[in-house]
Amino acid sequence: MDPEPPQTTLSATGGPPLFRHLRRGTLGLLVILLLATIGILTWARLITPADPAARRALDSDDSIIVSRGDWISFRSRDSEAAVGVVVYPAARAEPAAYAPMLRRLAVDGYFVVLTPMPLNLAFLAPDSARRVMAQHPEISRWVLIGHDLGGKVAAWFAGRHPGEVTGLVLWAASPPPGVNLSREPWPVLSIGGSADTITPPDNLLAGRSRLPPTTRYVEIPGADHWSFGNFEPAVPAAARPREEEQQAAILDATEALLAGIDTGREDASPTLLQSPAPVR
Repeated sequence: MDPEPPQTTLSATGGPPLFRHLRRGTLGLLVILLLATIGILTWARLITPADPAARRALDSDDSIIVSRGDWISFRSRDSEAAVGVVVYPAARAEPAAYAPMLRRLAVDGYFVVLTPMPLNLAFLAPDSARRVMAQHPEISRWVLIGHDLGGKVAAWFAGRHPGEVTGLVLWAASPPPGVNLSREPWPVLSIGGSADTITPPDNLLAGRSRLPPTTRYVEIPGADHWSFGNFEPAVPAAARPREEEQQAAILDATEALLAGIDTGREDASPTLLQSPAPVR
């Protein structure tokens, strides 16, 4: 008589023990992934909010047209812009905080587009600038501005599409590892704050080998990581004039680069970590 084939022991649930363990392992992995996803989404939604007063800058007035859709754009009513500016915001930062500063760029004749990001993380939509450019073919010269993580992603975009960019401004940011812009011909400006503990000025200089040798480095005395927008908590009334002076210095340096591109006379001389105007 032929021997009987080995019997497979069934568990109480009706399956082999190995399958039961696999099911438990798979279920445990799914629970871990679910919890991790919830944690990431919760973290991403904990934003640095805008000062409520900054949100008023999102309204159009007699001089500036503000359009809100996929992006937030600022355009002067009085002139046609020859240079476009795309702004990538910081990680987990409310985009409205940048509105007051970007309005000033629009007043000076630039078409400015602020690109809110999925989950407020720029690396989730790194090619946003290309979509903006495609929708505005009437503008042929584009400058990227990026703050914090937005600056890293803007530098990545510039390195990936160097022919579509005519300038790069990094606010409290440096190129990410693996991005080398040292041979690019367009002007680059790097602005940092002396009181920035998140991206200290020394960190900005540490990445200068990956930026063009003509890059201009500007340090704003007393400015911190969030001086590049109007964020909460709002500064005390006594400190507000100082914050306004710091933001004016940031914009003066930024507009110097934009004006050079607009007129075709970019200043290629490097300036290492010097403020364009004393801010005390």
